[in-house]
Amino acid sequence: MDSNCAQCHGIPAAQPLVEWLTDANGVCLANTIRIVCANCTYYDTQQPLLDRNGYWDRAFELSTLKKYINIVNNMAWDNYPLAMQRINEVLKHAN
Repeated sequence: MDSNCAQCHGIPAAQPLVEWLTDANGVCLANTIRIVCANCTYYDTQQPLLDRNGYWDRAFELSTLKKYINIVNNMAWDNYPLAMQRINEVLKHAN
């Protein structure tokens, strides 16, 4: 995972976000963790996917992820080890 936007592949001009999807039961989907521009979120770019599957978009500003890491660690994940691996990769890009 790199610090470019996972959607448009550009370098985020403004504050990048780290985001992921949750299912209708609030379970976070580890494979959907990614860094994006503020206007490239799943909500902004893949609304039909969210609507069709009952998914919700969750996001933090990349710069605040370390501050809220306990919240992220305590969320219900479909694959906790993979989620923590991906979050640790994302943290390498947080300033």
